[in-house]
Amino acid sequence: MRSEKWKEIIIKDSKLRRVRTILRVILRKVIISELNRLTQLDYLYTKKRINNKLTPSQNKRDSQIIKKSNDLLQALTTSILRCSIGASCISIRENKFPGDIGTLGEDMVWNPLQKNWICINCYNHYYKTEA
Repeated sequence: MRSEKWKEIIIKDSKLRRVRTILRVILRKVIISELNRLTQLDYLYTKKRINNKLTPSQNKRDSQIIKKSNDLLQALTTSILRCSIGASCISIRENKFPGDIGTLGEDMVWNPLQKNWICINCYNHYYKTEA
């Protein structure tokens, strides 16, 4: 988003909220499974790299795998699938869910300064109050 204002994305209809949450869960599962697959491939190349048995084409493929993993992690970090506050996220502490699962069902707010998403609870707590 190219807006210079904070943009709240709030869905009030319960059916749409359910669809949004399901889509976020599916996207997160796909991203995690792809990261796991890339990690396994990288592990195979790492063993060959340690033994100095990488051919030039394998070395190139290894570099591509690492680049794909980094790009996917960067996309996940800045996506609407999780709150960028991280461990201090209010939604995660209130819901008692591990990791960023606690924010999958939350409304989000776009932070144009840092170019990332914050859950509505963190936005209200950290940015709308004097806390």
